[in-house]
Amino acid sequence: MVAKLGRSFLIPYAGAGSKTEQLGRDILEGGGAIYSFNLPVNDGLIHSGAKPIGMELKGMKAFAKNLKSNFKTRFEKE
Repeated sequence: MVAKLGRSFLIPYAGAGSKTEQLGRDILEGGGAIYSFNLPVNDGLIHSGAKPIGMELKGMKAFAKNLKSNFKTRFEKE
């Protein structure tokens, strides 16, 4: 249910063939954005369209900016 309400998600770990990986793919198919750490374990999710982020500050800032933008669009009056 939460996945249907949100627009952007961070999935830090999604093993190949796991339910977490399938949830990520379902979210992507529904038009949501997924961010995942750029690790070999997340290759399947990243190849499905998740945006890889590194552990460096730049990647985390991009994720935070997108999250803030989606929150404003969805919950704050314009």
